[in-house]
Amino acid sequence: MAELYGTNEREIVQGDVGRRTDVVYRAPTGDTQLIEVKTFKQWLRRNNGNQLQTVRFSSKLLRQIRRDAYLKAHNREFYPVWVFTHAAPSQELIDELATHGIPAVIYGRAPKLVR
Repeated sequence: MAELYGTNEREIVQGDVGRRTDVVYRAPTGDTQLIEVKTFKQWLRRNNGNQLQTVRFSSKLLRQIRRDAYLKAHNREFYPVWVFTHAAPSQELIDELATHGIPAVIYGRAPKLVR
């Protein structure tokens, strides 16, 4: 993702809150996109075949969301976006992002493969 956006910058500090995201993109308009990328495996092999996975909500993710929300609330130029490239977020995680006004980009799911 960093290569896609042409930047290796990863840390933003606003007051006492620091946030290390996967990509920091500074747009020509002056806005700063804080892009958090989640690349969890979509399928896990189980005894009866493959099992579809989601990115589960956790206390670690809640801390990241709260920091993004703080940065967004205290500087209108900061725009956090979460990107899910393989496994989709759990409903609880989607709800938490929505509560804080943080958009999620969810890429399509591949068909289930069983071997």
